[in-house]
Amino acid sequence: MTAAESQVFSLPALYQQACRIHQQASNQSGADADNAVKAGAVVMQQCQAAVDQLALFSNNEDVDDIATADLKYMLIPAMHGDILTQTQVRDPEVRRHTLQSAVRHYSRFLGLCEQYGLLSKDVKAAARLDGQDPLDQNTKRQQKVQRFKREREIKAKMANVQMKRMRIAHIQEEDGVADDQDEESERATSLLQIELETMKAVEQKCMLQQVSSCSFELLLSRAFFLDATPKKPG
Repeated sequence: MTAAESQVFSLPALYQQACRIHQQASNQSGADADNAVKAGAVVMQQCQAAVDQLALFSNNEDVDDIATADLKYMLIPAMHGDILTQTQVRDPEVRRHTLQSAVRHYSRFLGLCEQYGLLSKDVKAAARLDGQDPLDQNTKRQQKVQRFKREREIKAKMANVQMKRMRIAHIQEEDGVADDQDEESERATSLLQIELETMKAVEQKCMLQQVSSCSFELLLSRAFFLDATPKKPG
């Protein structure tokens, strides 16, 4: 078995592990949360390395060329960003570095989605991927409201698709036959999940950039204060 073939078999298992850690991290605190962040970051890096080695995503294809089973792997950078935002380290410099890393992972996710035409117009604008001037505060508020409404719509659609998949699975179990509609439902669910995560990612990215900027300014002011403090004569 080649290294690439080994990655094919290990990626699904790694992804499942990443999903478990991703789900658990938000429910932990203190040292447990930081341990989950460290463990999750390692698994996310392994997942991303496997995706890159298998070349699952390419600049020379569109979303229709991506296998249904591979769509979920587009979420890995967003999940990585989510994991890092759970950090509870007290050291301001370490925290700033961690949050900046989260921003980079969110940016990677949004860039990948933009490459495949999976970003809505307002998400592109909020992520500053449309080449336009920065948005004013009123426009930002309006777009945030629109994203919230769309998020509710997506969750309702995902619930309906999930119910449909359960019915199809029940019919398949009774009849003992496969149905292509199940793959269609899985693909629809994955695309809706990706759209949902793009809205979350752009919100997180903007918030983290503000936090990181404020933290950096605080560090600078503290360094200036320490440097300006009169030293006692020896």
